[in-house]
Parts: sequence; C-alpha cells; structure tokens
Amino acid sequence: FAAALRAHCAGNIDWAKMAAHVLNSLVEKTSHWDKDERYMATYDLCSELGKDGELDVAMERRICTAVLKQLDDVSNDVQSIAVKCLGILMKKVQHEQVVEISEKLCTLILTGRDELRDIYSIGLKTLITDMPRETGRFVAQYLTEQLVRGASQEENTDVKLVCLDNLADLLRRFGDESARRHAEIVDMSILQLQSDRQVVRKRATACMGAIATSLSEDLLEHLVTTLLRRIEETKKEDEAATLVQAIGTVSRTVGFRMARHLDAMVPLFLRTCGDVDDEGEGGEQLNDLRESCFQAFTALLIRCPKQIVPHLDTILQASLTFMCYDPNYTYEDDDEDADMEEDEEYDEEYDDDDYQGSDDDDSSWKVRRSALKTLESIILNRPEMLSRLFSECGPALIKWFKEREEMVRLDVIACYRALVEMAIKVHGIKAAAPNDGNAMEIVDEAHSSTATPIRILEGQVPQLANASVNQLKGKSIKTKSAIAGVLTSVCTCIADCLADDIPRIVAVLRDALDDKKAAQVFKLDVLTFLRIAMERHAPPVFHGQLVDVTQICERCAAEDWYKVTSEALRLAVVIARILRPIALYRSPEDQGLSAKGELLADQAFPDYASLVGPLHQCILPRLREHDIDQEIKECAIAAAGALVRHCGDALDKAKVDALLGLIMERLRHETSRLSSLRALAGIATSPLNIDLGDVKPAAMGELCGFLRQQNRALKQNALQALSALSNHASEGSSALDAALYQAILQELAPHVADDDLRTAQLALHLTVDVLKVCPEAGEVVTSHVLPRAVSLARSPVLQGGALEALLQLFRELVLLNAPGASFDDLLVDLKEGAQGELPRESLVNIACGIAAICAVTTAEKRNAAMQDFLRDVEGDSEQAQQLGLLCVGEIGRRTDLSGLEDVHPRVLRAFESPSEDTKAAAGIALGALSAGNAAFYLPKVLDVVNQATNRYLALTSLKELIVTYARPTSDPSVLLPHVDSLIPALMAHCESDDEAVRSIVAECLGVLVVLAPDAAIPPIQDVLGRSISSATPDGAWKTRWTLATAMKFAMGPRAPVGPIRGVMPDFLQLLRDPNLSVKRAALLMLNSALHHQSVVLADQVPDTVMPALLEVFDIFIERVVDLGPFKHKVDDGLPLRKAALSCVYTGLDRIPDKLDIPALMPKLAQACGDKAEDMCLLAHQVVIKVSLVHPGALLGSADAVLGPLETVLNKKQKQAQAGHEVERRNELLRSALRALLTINSIDKNKEIRRLQDILEKASKKEHLAEMMAAETAQK
Repeated sequence: FAAALRAHCAGNIDWAKMAAHVLNSLVEKTSHWDKDERYMATYDLCSELGKDGELDVAMERRICTAVLKQLDDVSNDVQSIAVKCLGILMKKVQHEQVVEISEKLCTLILTGRDELRDIYSIGLKTLITDMPRETGRFVAQYLTEQLVRGASQEENTDVKLVCLDNLADLLRRFGDESARRHAEIVDMSILQLQSDRQVVRKRATACMGAIATSLSEDLLEHLVTTLLRRIEETKKEDEAATLVQAIGTVSRTVGFRMARHLDAMVPLFLRTCGDVDDEGEGGEQLNDLRESCFQAFTALLIRCPKQIVPHLDTILQASLTFMCYDPNYTYEDDDEDADMEEDEEYDEEYDDDDYQGSDDDDSSWKVRRSALKTLESIILNRPEMLSRLFSECGPALIKWFKEREEMVRLDVIACYRALVEMAIKVHGIKAAAPNDGNAMEIVDEAHSSTATPIRILEGQVPQLANASVNQLKGKSIKTKSAIAGVLTSVCTCIADCLADDIPRIVAVLRDALDDKKAAQVFKLDVLTFLRIAMERHAPPVFHGQLVDVTQICERCAAEDWYKVTSEALRLAVVIARILRPIALYRSPEDQGLSAKGELLADQAFPDYASLVGPLHQCILPRLREHDIDQEIKECAIAAAGALVRHCGDALDKAKVDALLGLIMERLRHETSRLSSLRALAGIATSPLNIDLGDVKPAAMGELCGFLRQQNRALKQNALQALSALSNHASEGSSALDAALYQAILQELAPHVADDDLRTAQLALHLTVDVLKVCPEAGEVVTSHVLPRAVSLARSPVLQGGALEALLQLFRELVLLNAPGASFDDLLVDLKEGAQGELPRESLVNIACGIAAICAVTTAEKRNAAMQDFLRDVEGDSEQAQQLGLLCVGEIGRRTDLSGLEDVHPRVLRAFESPSEDTKAAAGIALGALSAGNAAFYLPKVLDVVNQATNRYLALTSLKELIVTYARPTSDPSVLLPHVDSLIPALMAHCESDDEAVRSIVAECLGVLVVLAPDAAIPPIQDVLGRSISSATPDGAWKTRWTLATAMKFAMGPRAPVGPIRGVMPDFLQLLRDPNLSVKRAALLMLNSALHHQSVVLADQVPDTVMPALLEVFDIFIERVVDLGPFKHKVDDGLPLRKAALSCVYTGLDRIPDKLDIPALMPKLAQACGDKAEDMCLLAHQVVIKVSLVHPGALLGSADAVLGPLETVLNKKQKQAQAGHEVERRNELLRSALRALLTINSIDKNKEIRRLQDILEKASKKEHLAEMMAAETAQK
C-alpha cells in the first residue's frame, strides 16, 4: 500500500492496470466456494462495470463467461445479482460478446434445467431490454429464429411460454430487424391461438400485438382477415373470445391501419355479442367473449377515431344495453330509489331473495364492466356527441347507480363523472355563485340553438340527487367516496344546482362520517364537496346545515392526515364567509386595489355568533403549531384571517389579539409570509373595522422591509397589503404613523419604474393611499416618488392600469397642493420631461399627465396653460408643436373647448406641417377635441375626410373619436345620433389603395358595429354581398378585406351576438375568397370570433368552417425573390396556414365539440413537418391541446405525428450559428419534446412502440436528455 501511495504521489501509477487487476480479482471470486463471497464479488463487479472506462476483448470474455456461469448458481441471490450484471454488461461489451451471451441464454432456455428456466428467461429479458439498439441489429435475427423454434415446439409447454414471452419483448424493440421472419411469426402466433391453455393463447396474442406495428400491409391484411374468418367459423366461445382479444390487441398497436377492416369487424363483434337476453349454452365463456368484444370496441374507438364514426351509434347502443346485463339478479322498479324510507339501509336493496345464482359462478360483471369502459371511451373521445351522450347515457347511468357489484358500481359512477368533467372541459362552468368574490368563467347559452350539455345536466340533477342520497346511505366507503366526487363535479359545473337537495345530502354525509370505519380518503372527498358546494351556492342555501358542517369541519381539522386537515381548514374559510358574507366592490373613482367591503346582512346566518367559537377552536390549535406541514400552515393562516375578517366582532378582543399575534408571528417566517400578507390585507379591508392595535404599525414596518426583497410576488402582495392597512380606519394618526408612512414611501419609490409596470401600478396606488391618510407625507412624495413618476411618464411602454395610477397620483398631488408638487410645479416638471428626442407614445403619456392636472386645477390656470400650448402649436420647435397639439387634444377630451374659437383652426393648420410626426399629433388632437363635443367638431372632421388632401389624418381623428366612446367609462349615447353620417363617410374609403386608410376604416366600422349594430350592420352586409357576387382575385377585393377586418375588430366581449350571428354566414364565405389577402383577413376574423364570441359560429363550424380550414392547410405558393447576390424563396401560403392553425388552436380552447378533430389530424401532422419553424411551434401547441380534449384522435394518428417530431429531434444543427439562432433551434427542440411527452402521458399502456424508441434515443443525447428532464420537472 505504501508503494502504491508513493507511486500515486509521484504520479507514476497506471490506473488502467490497477482497474484490470481489480476486475481479475473479482472474476476469480465469482467462483468462490462461499456463496456470500460470490454474491459480493458479483455486486462489486456491477459497481466497477458502471464506472467509465473500456474493457479489452479478453476481459470482456472472462466477465461474460463468469456471469453466465452464475445463472446456474445454487444460490438465488447470486442468480439475481448475475441477472442485474447482465444488464450492465450489455452497455459495455462489444457486439460479439452480446451475441455470445444471447446464444448461451437461448440454449439454456431451450435445453437447460427446468428449475432454472425462469432465471434464464429473466436474463434474456434483461438483455433484450438493456441492449443498445445498434447491438440489437446483430442479435435480433438469431434470437427471433431460436425463440420462434421454441414457441413452435409442442413437447414442453414451459419452454413455449418462456419463448413467447421473450419473443414479444424482442419484437416490441427490434421487430423491424426480423422482417424476413414476419410471416413465420404471424403463422406461429395464429396457430398458438388454438392451444388448450389460456396462458399460451394470451402470450401468443401479446406476440401479435408486438409484431403488428412492424408488419407490411399485406401481412397485416393476412393476419386480420384470418382472425376475422376464424371468428365467424368457430363454434367455441372461448376460442372466439381469444380471437377477439387478439384483434383488440392488434388494434391498439397499429391504430388507423385497422380502419379498412372496421366495416367487417364491428358488425361481426356485435353479432358475436348476441342478444342481451340470450344466455345460450356458454355461461362464463359467453361472458368472456362479450367482454373481449367490448375491449376490442374500446381499442378501436381510441385508435381509429375517424373511421369508427359510422359505427358509433351501434356501439353506443350495445354499451348501454350490456352495461345493465345482469341475468342472475332481478332489480326492482325504476322508482324504488325515490320511495325508499329515510331510515332504510340502502344495501338491503340487494336482497338475497332476488339473486338467482352463485357469486362464484356469476361472471356477468365482466360484461357490464367492459361495456362501461367502452361507454367511457366514447365520452372521453367524442366531445362532439356530448349533448346526445347526456340525453341518452346520463339517465341510464344514474339509474344504474344501484348496481350490486361494488367494482362495477364504481365504474358506473366514474362514467357519469367523466361525462360531467367532459362538459366542464368543453363548455366551461355555468354561473358563479353570487358574492363569492371570485372571477369565474360564465357560459353564455342565451343564443344556443340546441339543448347544450349543461342544460341537459341541469334537468338530471334531481334524479342524480335521489340516487346519490341512496348510495350515501349504504355501507360501501368506496361508493360513497365516488358519489361525493361526482357531486363535487356537478357543483363545479353548475352553480346553485343542488339548492333543494343540500339538507338531505349534508345529513347523510354527517351520518356517514360518524361511522368509525370512514376512510381518510372519503373524509377528504366529503370536505372537498362541502367546500365546492358552499362556494357555488348562495349563502342562505346552507344556513340550515351550518351547524352540521361546522361540526364536520371541527372534527376533521383534528385528523392526523395532512390532506384532510388542510381541506378542513379550507372549509373553515368558506364557513366564515357564509356566516356573514361580504360583497367586494370598488367605486369607479377608486382606482386603488384595497377593495372595500360591505356586509350583506340579508344573507348572513342569524345565529352566526354561536358558530364563531367552534370555528375558533378548530383553527387555533393548528395555527399555534410550528412543526406541521406547510399546507396546513397556509390553510390555518387563511382560516384565521377569514374568521377575523367576517366575524371578528363576535370574538373576544383577547382572542382577536391572539389570532393577530399568531399571524404576525407567521409573517416573520419566510415560508408563511405570503399567506400572512393576504390574511392581514383581508382583515384590514373588513367592514367590521377590526381594531388592529399595535399590530398595524408592526405589520407595516415588517411589510416595508419586504419591498427590498427580490421576490416579485412578495413585493406585489406587500404593496397591496400596505394599501389595505393604510386605508384601515384607526383612532387617528400619530407621529409614529407619519414617520412610518414616510419610510414606506422611501422604500416604494424605486419600484416606480417601467421595468415592471404591474409593480409600478401597485406602488403608485399605495402612494395615493398614503397621501389620503397622511397628507404630511407630501414632502417625501415630492422628493422621492415624484421624480420617478415624471420619469415613468416619459416611458413609451407605459399604458393601461399603470398609466391610470400615475394620472391619479398627479391629480392627488395637485389637490393636495404640497410644496414642490403644486399645479405649476407639476406642469413645469412634465414639460421638462418632454425635452429631448422622445417617441410619440412618450409624448402622449406626458400629454395625458398634463391634461389630468389641468382637469383638477382652476379654470384660470387651465386657460393660461391652454394659451401656452396653442402658442407652442405655431412655434418653431417640432417637439413643442407635437406636445402642444397632444396636450390640447387631451384637455379637450376632458373639457369642452368649443368655446375657444382659435383651437380648431390652429389644429387644422398643423395638418399642413412638413413633419409627419406633427401631422400625426394633429390628427390625434382633432379626434380628442371631437370627443369633448362631437356635435360641434364632427362635421368639421367629416369635411376634411371628404377632401382629397389630409384624408388619412382626418380618418385618424375619426378613429380617435369613435374609440373614445367605445371605452367602458364613456357614454356611447353621445355618438349614436351621428352614426348615420359616419357610416357612409367610412364606407366610401373601403376600396382605398392605401392599406393604412383601409385599416383605420375597418377599425372604425368594427367599433360602430359594437356601439350601434342596427345602424352599422345592414349597410355593411349590403356592400359585402355585392362585393362577393363579383369576387375575382384581382377585382374589388379591397372592400372585402376591409369589411372582414372590420368584423375582426367588432369581435370582443361587448359584441352584439344576435346581429352578428345573422351576418356571419356571409362573412364566412370569405374563407374561400380567391384573393389571398381577403382569405387571410377572413381567417383573422374567424380567430377573433372563436376567441371572443364562439357562440356566433357554433352552428357554422361543422359544415362551413372546418372544410374551409382543411383546404387552407394545402395552400403552398412558393416563389423566388431575386435579391441580387442571392435568391430567396417565399411561401405566400405560409401566413394563411399559420392563421388557419391559430383558428384551430382557438377552436380547441373554445368549442372543441364542434371541430372534426379526426379529420384534422392528417393536416396537423403535415403542419408539424412544415419547413417554417413558426408553423412547427404552433403545430406542437395544437398537438398538446388535442391531447387534452380529444386524446383518442391523437393516439389514432400518432404514427403520422411522430414522424415530423422525430425529424425535428434528429435534424443536425448548422455550424457557426448565431446566438439567437441557437436559442430558436433549442426552443423548437423543447417544443417537440413537450409534444412527445404529452403523447406519452396519454399512451397509458405504452403501446406506441415508435414513441418509446424516439424517447429512448432522445434520452441518450445529452442536450435532449437535459431538456426532457426540465420539461418533466415542469409538468
């Protein structure tokens, strides 16, 4: 050792020789007489082989021989570690050694000792699984030959089984490498289906499924036709079941390639199932056959979604019929559920007197369960049938909740829940519960021409409630848990749906939870249901059950399982809200985010004070604990905050102070800061005016420090909480308060910047709140905040809420008239801020600031400022002219300036300026002036529009005027009298050669459609009709382009649905317009309509929209542009294809049930392989979206989609690419991997072999493996 150490220190040691010495020693020990020595030697050998380094040929041979020898070892432990070592060897040794190992293992399996055959099989399985693909090419042929020979012999069934099992694994990985033996394998597999042993038939079926993806079309045709013929010929039900299972397995693997046989398969399977009343002579064998048929239907529904459509009706009816197939039991009448007495145990329904057979002999449950799985597959993969499925399947499923077999009953309930969940996914949720304070999606069904799934579900709720209550009275915990889950989904889907049934549902849930056998998962499901139901119903609905619900909450909050405890505390939050609901509102002039609250006394629980104590005892122990789960901490803080906010006046002051103290303690801990911030903000905005005492200054001091943190969410929540605490009513403001406010202003000042406009908005709101409660802080605002605010006004990115908050601050400073922040001071500061070269957006923001302070100052000062701006308009400085024009316009927008005679002429003279920027400013100014007095200025603007010169500027003014009245804060009725004069003036320029003019006209027309649909739509429809009738590629296409763009602008949340629905068929004709520009405009209009008002398109999508979109995907118009030194190819069809794909993506999000997704899949696969990377990126997103709404269609077309995705991964990166090109390439790779992983997530059984191969290859490339790991972690 000393010599080795000295050699190491001298750097003379040969590590390769030392490693060889270690390996030699370990190989020798593998033959040791002591089994423990052999085990440890092999274990150490695995560790050494796992290290980096290469083996020479002689060492490879020695190790392989030693490990193979150990497969015959008398010790099971040694055999197991030898199998593990084989897997490592596969990645280290050369091809020749792998071939030698495979030959040895095959020989041992075929002729070796029977008692060790399982070990040999495991070794061969390990070899097949871990063998590199390159090595597999050398081994697959030999292994296939030997395994087929072993599977074909009849002497030893054990050998046959092992060979079939390993052959299936081999074919899944290397089926393509043994193509010349495919016919032999197919014939052997078909022959083995005739075996008397079921296990042999099962493994032969697995071989068929494994090889099917590699078969040529002729061999696949031979296989399927042979199986179908034998199904028709056989008289044995067990053999027919096996053949049907084989077809189902093949269907799952080959996908759409089975489509050509569907017309023969489906009717054959239905005949094979027979009549539900026909028992025949088969008994259990007949049940197995029927089960196999429905399993095959399930596979075909997923893998052939397009081709199965003609057979959906018959499969659906068969599923509904056989899901009730129970020949050994007589069920009572349909109305029995409703007539059951309240105190009757529901399990007594399954009376022994009604049963006509033995449980051991009864296998009819297999048929019912397989039929339910087929029905569930239809529900999950056919969103376009949702209304019909609710109508036909919903009542039948609810009725069959009485199923006597628990396992099948759970499938019935799960099937109905899948139906409800699909309705939520496709149609959203209907109507939020009132006064819940949460923004929730609302489904607009007012204009639906057919009964939607949501409406049908509403009609089924009473039946569902009756069946659910009966099941909740039973003894099965799993069933009761499943019922709680389906009720939760229904409440999520429809608000106030269980209002009439809540009393009895809560009563049976209370009794069920009293059972000591109630499982933790059941408790969690019950708590989740109660919370969702209380959130989705009006508070008075639960008044009669609040005592019971509070007791449930109190009992479950003391449970040990953290999930139950957390859910109980979440329920406590909702209980507190229902005890005394608070409506959140914000006055129009209050732009701050400290939401005010108003108690809804008419919805409060009359005896709320009696439940405050139990809630407090439920929350306090968990809030005090430190060593608990993070989720429990956060929920306890939220519950404490809700209790104090809603019911703080019903608690003793000592208890309130204790809760506030604990929240403050959690506020100082990093892991619970955010929850504590939100709780404090809620308490501060309570209408109960909770006395915060010393907590308020302490909390504000703590929050002030958070503003220096890097965590963006923490800073934003701290700013909101500080606003709430600042507005919290108190007994007065002490000197300490003033100093604290000044410190807060100093900390928030750095956040008034354009690098994060959301944070800047919150900081500005907080500044205004501080000024209102502490005017003496004005000096700090002037010195610290105001300079940054003026700098922010110069930012070209300032807009929206941040701009409004800035204007509110300027107005507040002028009203306060603080030193250094008076009107004159601010005017000077803003004018100085406009110095230097600034973009137009910056000047507009500064002009808005000046107009805001002018609006709140005296008339004398405002008029003086106006005169200064008018002088600047005719001055020499271009920037001063532009600022002056914009200020005049913004002031005129807020104040009628028609009384000043020289304003309008000076603005019009600016139209003749040589500066384009000055002209643009003049156009904006004239439009803003017109908004202040439309009756006075609009005729003057229209006169300019009708002139040949300055038409574009006048149209800009019109747009500014019209858009102003389209804002939510404006009164559109002021503009309505002028619409009749506006429409002709705009329509006259629809055919303008200037695209900028047409764009402005389109935007104006779109806004007028929203404001005055009855006046705007008829002339638009008339012009459109005449233009379409004479449509040619080069004809009057500009009018059609303008009108399509106008309708795009009209689409929005406020769009008039009824009038637009009437003209939409005319506009959809533009999707097939011969002019490419018009076609693209129509696609953009369609995308906007799908996004904002999909209801106007719902009836048009299947027959009009989808065929037109599919045609667009085939538009490729390439031309060569000569750029001198080189030529560049341009595809004029690319913008159209991208627009069409965007429409598909939006449609999947809004109306997936209306899209023909199976027909779309070939086009989507084509888009994934598009030359344009932008198209590929968008196509990958569509693939992911399809996986969510129609997974069966994606699985059925997986082979077509996988090819382009694999091409993206295999594409070599060009040398010397720039940094942005590399990043773009990486983004494309990440997108493709994201799509592949999504497909893999819905391929539950990992039956798509090509996908597994692609992911395996990707995992062996370092950069792709890192991306895969990142995407997986993100999911």
